[in-house]
Order: sequence, then C-alpha cells, then structure tokens
Amino acid sequence: MLLVSNVFYGPSWAQIYKSLEHLIPTPSLITPGNTPAVLIADSASNRELVASIFERANASRSKQVHLDGIGFVELENKAKPELKFLALPLISIIFVVGIGIFWSNNQQQKVGVEVLTASESCIVDLNTAEFESWLIDSLSTQTELGLGKVIQTITPKGELNIVVESSIGSAAKVSGVAVCTDGRERVVNHRIDISGFGSVLELGQ
Repeated sequence: MLLVSNVFYGPSWAQIYKSLEHLIPTPSLITPGNTPAVLIADSASNRELVASIFERANASRSKQVHLDGIGFVELENKAKPELKFLALPLISIIFVVGIGIFWSNNQQQKVGVEVLTASESCIVDLNTAEFESWLIDSLSTQTELGLGKVIQTITPKGELNIVVESSIGSAAKVSGVAVCTDGRERVVNHRIDISGFGSVLELGQ
C-alpha cells in the first residue's frame, strides 16, 4: 500500500484525493497526523500517477474546491489569488526602499549642514568688521610687534600667517594671509595697534 500525504509546497490533500479517486480499489482517506492522507494500492502505474499529481494539481487548484458533506465542486469564477502570501514580501520591499530613501536624504542634509557651517565659520567669508575683530583677537597674546617678526596663529576660524613689515610703538604694519581649513585664503595687509586703545586699518594693495 502507498500512503500519500501533502507537503508544504505541494498539492493539498484534497487535490491528491481528487486525482486518485478514480482508482480501483477506491482510495481510502485517513488521518494519521494533523492533516488527512490518501491510502492506495502500490503499483508501478499508481507510482507514476502520484508523481504527476503535482503538475496537474496546479491547474485544478483554481477550478475546484472541497466542501464538507458535498465533495468536490467546480468553481464558477476563477479563484482569487491569496494576497496574504504577498503581503510580507511587499512590506519588506517597501520598508527597505523607505529606509534607503530616508538614509540618502539624511546624509545629503548632513553634508549640506557641514558645508554651510564650515563656510560660515571660515575667515574668508567674514565681513570687514568681523575679519578685523578676528585679526586683533588673534594677536591679543602678542606683547610686541617688532620689525621682521613672523607670527603664525591657529584659531577655530582659520590660520593666520603674517610678518611685521614696520612698527612704531604698539602699532605695526603686517602683511600675509589668513587661511581656511579648506585651503581658501584672504590677504592680510593691515595696520594694527595691539595696545588695546588703537584700531585695525586695512591698507590698500
């Protein structure tokens, strides 16, 4: 005897029974486990028939249904696809695509903010008053500005590289460059008074 039961990806027990019900002797429907199985005589032809059930079951799945107390009946309309099996893959795809779009936008916003912050805090982009204030603050630790003195100072807003060309008391003429962290430069050609009472004056080129 052969005991034929369904598998997860194969035809259902009802389809198996429908495919074998014409055999003689008539197949028996038993329930050895959680789902029914079909018991038939063991023969070469029956084995071939069982092997072909899977192919034929796909066609009958959409045309017939088993009703308790009635048996197998033909469906008037084609069976509707079971969307529940597509729900999880569809949700997964939407989730992955959503995460990708969010991550991409977030990274672009971060880059934009970083570039903007760097640009706003760079000495090259300061107006004249702000630049002169930064210049005098950068030299606030200098006690004197002697002729030929080279000054190199690094601040959060950039690096100052100047040389004293001439000096009278606490006032001096300095020239050089102010350099941003991104490599941009701004020419320094100013008269500076470090006494705390003088001012910063930009000289003509």
